[in-house]
Amino acid sequence: MNMDHYCPFREFALSRAMYLLGLQDDPVDFATQAGFFSELLFRGVTYHSKYIMNNKPPKVVFRSLSDWTSTMESVKADLQKTDAEVELYFCTTQAYGSSPCSSRSTKNASKLWDAAGLWVTFLAKYKTLNRKPSFKETLAFFRRKDMDALMYGIGDLMHMLIIGESRLCASHSTDVLCTSGDMIYAGVVETPSDDEFLRFFLETKKGAYDGLVALNLVQPASKKAGPFRSGEADPIDAQVDTAKSLYNYIRTKLSSVHKQYLLPDMIHFEHLLCKILRLVSSGPLHYVPFTKYMRMKTTKRSSGRKGKKATAKDAVYAEEGSGMEDGDYME
Repeated sequence: MNMDHYCPFREFALSRAMYLLGLQDDPVDFATQAGFFSELLFRGVTYHSKYIMNNKPPKVVFRSLSDWTSTMESVKADLQKTDAEVELYFCTTQAYGSSPCSSRSTKNASKLWDAAGLWVTFLAKYKTLNRKPSFKETLAFFRRKDMDALMYGIGDLMHMLIIGESRLCASHSTDVLCTSGDMIYAGVVETPSDDEFLRFFLETKKGAYDGLVALNLVQPASKKAGPFRSGEADPIDAQVDTAKSLYNYIRTKLSSVHKQYLLPDMIHFEHLLCKILRLVSSGPLHYVPFTKYMRMKTTKRSSGRKGKKATAKDAVYAEEGSGMEDGDYME
């Protein structure tokens, strides 16, 4: 089971859990070049790699570019691997899904180090203003031409993952930041409003957006109209309202423990929606308590013997065995 791709619990996906173990051993300030470089390497190079998953804990903090290259050379010598084998050991092109991303490579490390240098300069500007950069300002920074040219293999989806949260290490001084993947929890970046965050991930039309489409809660643009499609996409404001309603609804149905670990905030909601399509279509669904809140719409199809086509009246809800009660449905 690929727990990076299927685990609905954000903090317990295997690569992330191993990354956090590594950070506990070697805390780093996320506002420094070394801290941000380490984060970029994790998201843009080593995520879901054998290097991350086979070492307990892995070395995930790299204080310089030479620290990274010497680590690769050390692994190559210890495991007696060729250059090509080392590349595959440290980096997989299918880190976030089945479609390979050819731009992911260990060879991008030097560019990521330079990008981390620009990050330090970016934060310095806001220190002089005595405030934190906003969510939108940070996204704009990532999308700048000079940053975009350096952040190879890191697009909009990973921009959000990086910004999302950076938490303070409980086992260390609260003045020490541990890069856990994102920057909101650590207070490096201002927390966006729920609407702002939802609008961003819906506009990227990846992952979480696909989950809402799979649940028949958001209608994408379609060239063909039909019983359930007008041919036009739902307005973005309507999509935001729908996503927010689903988030609030699920939280009312979860126990306090499930709420704490599965859905404490919008960042975890985005992660959960990314997993919905995979869990429903190619599971198995490990988080059984959540299945009772899922109502998947299916369509009965004619055998075609009499030339009949499926109509809106053929639509049915697959409720049998779902564990849902009448009062649990989301209208």
